[in-house]
Amino acid sequence: MPAFERTVQGTSWPGGTYRKVAVLAVDDADVAAIFGELAEGTEEGLGEWKAVGFFLQESSLVELIRYKHCPGPPGYVVRVDRSG
Repeated sequence: MPAFERTVQGTSWPGGTYRKVAVLAVDDADVAAIFGELAEGTEEGLGEWKAVGFFLQESSLVELIRYKHCPGPPGYVVRVDRSG
């Protein structure tokens, strides 16, 4: 059984929102090598982003997201469902 199952772009957080739990010092190539093609878009007020969402084996929803012009440490923010 795979360790994760990718979500489709736009999947809602089961708990209504997320909480940030870490920043991973990885780049787009690192994330794409594990998960495949990254979703891309632009969020008003936050700008361009790249991300991947997935469910872990125990059904927890997780997202890795990187905003192109984000202050703070470079890398991907790890978000998990607020209810998890």
